[in-house]
Amino acid sequence: AAWQFGDAGLSVDSGLNNTATVHDVTITNNFLSSTQGWEVCIWILAGNDVATQSGTVVIAGNTCHGTINRYACLVIGNVEGGEELFPQQTYVIKDNICSGVCANVNVNMQGAPSALTMDYNVFDASGTYIWNSGTATTFTNWKIQSGKDANSATCAPSYVSGGTGNFRLLTGDMCAQDTGTGLAPYTSVDIDGTARPQNSLWDIGAFEFVGTPPPPPPPATAGKRFPFRVKGGA
Repeated sequence: AAWQFGDAGLSVDSGLNNTATVHDVTITNNFLSSTQGWEVCIWILAGNDVATQSGTVVIAGNTCHGTINRYACLVIGNVEGGEELFPQQTYVIKDNICSGVCANVNVNMQGAPSALTMDYNVFDASGTYIWNSGTATTFTNWKIQSGKDANSATCAPSYVSGGTGNFRLLTGDMCAQDTGTGLAPYTSVDIDGTARPQNSLWDIGAFEFVGTPPPPPPPATAGKRFPFRVKGGA
């Protein structure tokens, strides 16, 4: 039977040649979630079959949540075969969350991009990784093979209420809060328009933690009355 669940949350396709193709693409502050599951959460096919591909693809400050039931949370390249002759080589991948993948693949990198910056991401601890079209492997081996993600982590962010769709970070979260890196010049706000960072440290994912709002002030109380007398001059 044909595969029947949710497709890609966000995708960038390849072009006809090195002119009619994407060059600079910035993907920031997106929240992507699926109750049915993903084929891929973010899928980048940038490249062409004619000549060297220019530009930079930035994937930064995004939150992807949901079961991966086909390929991976993040796919770079054509995982279905027929890779472009000149695939995109320059990537910046920072401060992203992949959660809830349910023992599937966090990252599937079909090639070995020559100009790849990838760090300060949060991955599902149950997920695996594929580098340069290889076999699925552990996070430790992924870091060795790719030479990336030195400051990334495998952990489960504490969300306010994931079951009801609130994937903002919960007070006290130890996974994604204050563990990111600066994303300037790509973005200075989160998905809600909240300034990043809220303190000296950046949060990972689409939502910047803003803390618990202060309680409302106590109700005003009636003041005491004091008699007074004004005495006029003679």
